[in-house]
Amino acid sequence: MRSLAPGTPVSSELWRDLEAAFGCLTVFRLSRERPDRERLARAMLFFPVVGAAIGVVTAGCALALADVASHTSLSIVSVLLMTALSGGLGLRGIRALARALRPGAAEGRRLVSTAAVLTILVGKITMLAAIAESLMGHAVLLAGVLGRWAPVVLAHGARPVKAAAGDALAVGRVGSREFAWASVLAMGASLAAGEALGLLAVIAAALTATGLRLWAYRDGRGMTAEWLAAAIDLVELAVLAALAASSALAAG
Repeated sequence: MRSLAPGTPVSSELWRDLEAAFGCLTVFRLSRERPDRERLARAMLFFPVVGAAIGVVTAGCALALADVASHTSLSIVSVLLMTALSGGLGLRGIRALARALRPGAAEGRRLVSTAAVLTILVGKITMLAAIAESLMGHAVLLAGVLGRWAPVVLAHGARPVKAAAGDALAVGRVGSREFAWASVLAMGASLAAGEALGLLAVIAAALTATGLRLWAYRDGRGMTAEWLAAAIDLVELAVLAALAASSALAAG
């Protein structure tokens, strides 16, 4: 971890890390400075905070439209809004992974990647629509927080992530400090937001992220920026699926 220059306020560095986290994970750029790999690695401790902000904005919009839209419509709007706020980062990762994992002609890889993206989108909408309307706000908040925690799990302790020029998640080595703080923030926010549901969501996210980490290393290419990005939407899907299953059991 880079040490601060003498006289540099810690609060100033933390603010720049938070700016980097928002710039990396959302369409909002709080700074014109392009963060280097080391700053992005440090900024990962704020990833759950960014996820919470995305979840809160989405839940607020869903609440505002609750009286004029059906539950299914709210689910569609919520998923599309979360995707738009993040600039489609997770879906871009899924598309890139699908192309990389599918050998063959370019046309075939394009079809596979498009199908993968549509499957994730439809899956998230379907799972959110299956969750009780009273729990929709909790669901999008938990998905937002834990989806942005997932890249931290994948990147922790790994060598600097393999990334092409311009990749949003071109992070350096993520140490135990960033992982620990991000995990405390993610789990604390999840349990505070949902208690039992929050615990279920944390378990689903942790299992999915760990499975993706193992799969990434079995792939032989090591950890890449595409894996980190794809993990966001895949963990969101897993969290929504777990909450949908819980709602179905409660209703039954």
